[in-house]
Amino acid sequence: MSDWTLDPDTLSGLEGPDTSDLWNVDGSRRLDRLLAAASIATRKDDPLVRWRDITIEVDQRAISARLYEPSESSGPRGGVLFFHGGAFVFGTLESEHDRCVAWCRASGALVLSVDYRLAPEFPFPAAVDDCRAAARWMTEHAEELRLDLARWCVAGASAGGALAAGVAQWARGTLGTPPCAQILIYPVLDDRATDGSAATYFEGLSWDGRRGAKMWEIYLSDHLPNADAAPARAEDLRGLAPAYFMVCEHDPLRDEALDYARRLLDSGVEVELHLWPRAYHAVDVIAPDSRLARRAMREQGEVLRRVVGPSDESTSSD
Repeated sequence: MSDWTLDPDTLSGLEGPDTSDLWNVDGSRRLDRLLAAASIATRKDDPLVRWRDITIEVDQRAISARLYEPSESSGPRGGVLFFHGGAFVFGTLESEHDRCVAWCRASGALVLSVDYRLAPEFPFPAAVDDCRAAARWMTEHAEELRLDLARWCVAGASAGGALAAGVAQWARGTLGTPPCAQILIYPVLDDRATDGSAATYFEGLSWDGRRGAKMWEIYLSDHLPNADAAPARAEDLRGLAPAYFMVCEHDPLRDEALDYARRLLDSGVEVELHLWPRAYHAVDVIAPDSRLARRAMREQGEVLRRVVGPSDESTSSD
């Protein structure tokens, strides 16, 4: 790690709670609860955003979700369907509450955050099924949500990025109105990634290649990997929604994101990608007060406002 040049303003995030047992399900969930409790304790209401917990009833099961709406919105608005990170084994609606509030405020769109089922209790394809069901529910309830179906996107961070990219692939030929964009924040994409950045950062950071390998083992359980689990395995990427990537330099997931972005480009898909130098995985969550994290969050909000914001802005040329 001494050879890696990290942004000094973000180092305090790595000095927080011990992450040495993130590969362990119980340990990762304890840490997630600790961080969520700290976030709740310091949470302040945002006058520009209102939110409420809802239940999505699908296929004789209930999926918990949280709906964020601009306080002053009227008429049809864009929407973001969001899947949190957490290596498919941890994470809740609280984990990225602050991100969802910020995105809603910046974009002027509603945000629907999905509390999908987690492994190992519910291995693949449970999370995929929940996220697809949420996408179908969101589009089928567009009138109730006051959602403009021409301006909705799918988004996810880390493991949630795999779910978002997977929903974008599935929706291409399944939903009547597929998403207009996919927002992939340092996404998990490929279970086969064992060299390049996955090897360089095999151990030593808050998230590394060693934990990534364990993640896939737990998530897949006894299932064979396919494109539904690992979107990079898909052979045909033509016709997918335009993609925005946030990629971190010192991240074991870096190269699989770059490879997937290149394949999208080669397939004629529009791609916008920002490779953040001196950044590590989930820096915007781990060191949220750093200048780098604030810049990254501001950029995410600007991208969302452009693609799903008020129609007079989202359709403008700039």
